[in-house]
Amino acid sequence: MSRNGPTAGLMSAVGSGTAAGSARRRRALVVGGGHVGRLLAERLATDYEVTFLATAPEAAQRADESTVTARHVEEISAETLDRIGAGEASLAVVASRTDGSNLLAAQLLRTRFGVDRILMLVNDPDRVDSLETLDVDAVCASDLVASGVNDRLKRSSGES
Repeated sequence: MSRNGPTAGLMSAVGSGTAAGSARRRRALVVGGGHVGRLLAERLATDYEVTFLATAPEAAQRADESTVTARHVEEISAETLDRIGAGEASLAVVASRTDGSNLLAAQLLRTRFGVDRILMLVNDPDRVDSLETLDVDAVCASDLVASGVNDRLKRSSGES
């Protein structure tokens, strides 16, 4: 899959996980997101040691078949995050389909586990501004899709 696929916008928001000349890989956690979360975890695996938490068993199974450590969990909770060592992550991407679940996971990762950088997928564009007070990078799903479709249309029509 090309870097222009469904996770390209999230990947550009995450950036690279290794400093120039650094041989030590940092840990990242991708929480939810189904198959998009799995694809994101696989892409992050080039720069991070990644754990993918999936509530969808098929997404966890497909990730396990790749280079990513995947865990199928019934729910995202403090106990679940503690069990997988969330406090060791320097980056977390929270990408479930519901903003409430994403907000809860992001707050737990920040306050209880002290994760340095958190990107939170926001599914409702009207909520993005209200999340500015949190110490997370809010990424609007609608903006990513619209931008991706627009870029694809421009490339297919020969525009720059």
